[in-house]
Amino acid sequence: MFLYKLENFKEGKLDGKSQEFGEDGKVSSEKNYREGVEISLPPSSASGLDIRAHANTLNIESCVDSWIAAHHKEIGEDATITADQLNEWKNWCAQGKIPKAQH
Repeated sequence: MFLYKLENFKEGKLDGKSQEFGEDGKVSSEKNYREGVEISLPPSSASGLDIRAHANTLNIESCVDSWIAAHHKEIGEDATITADQLNEWKNWCAQGKIPKAQH
């Protein structure tokens, strides 16, 4: 159970960090969102995160952002992006695929 919740929104959708705080004022739960879809972020460096894995995750996130931008450029800024589409782009990025505009 939480006492209060802090959420960030962009264009009416959850975007960024969502935190729940307990009665003691400490974070009891934390999730991250991009365009209304929950995403996983790498653990903090305090947990012994491999820097290469962290850099790869950042590269994939940047690549997905490029796919989002290309999609919005082609279809329009108000185009809906589904969780399935985000997952497909993430897989493409892991395979090294980038939007045509990036070539």
